[in-house]
Amino acid sequence: MLLGERLYGAQALEWGLVNRVVPDDEVESAGLALATQLAKGPRSLGMIKRIAWAAADCSLEQALQNERAGQLAASRTEDFVEGVTAFAGKRQPEFKGK
Repeated sequence: MLLGERLYGAQALEWGLVNRVVPDDEVESAGLALATQLAKGPRSLGMIKRIAWAAADCSLEQALQNERAGQLAASRTEDFVEGVTAFAGKRQPEFKGK
């Protein structure tokens, strides 16, 4: 950022700054596919997002407390039970966001 140098997709991928690179004409479909995948995920994804954003503005101690509280809350969701049950049954989970 400070040098104003261009960073191309392949290098951003190599550096771990992005999780995929797609051709320009596939950006919309790839974005929608990723959004669909995330929407089908467990309720804990929202918790993870909130905890990660909050971590930028708090102490390490507070971030760890937030993480502990998030883990506890996530373990009490229907999606947690579904995830564990699916894993034990060697099947794909069917999360409901609850």
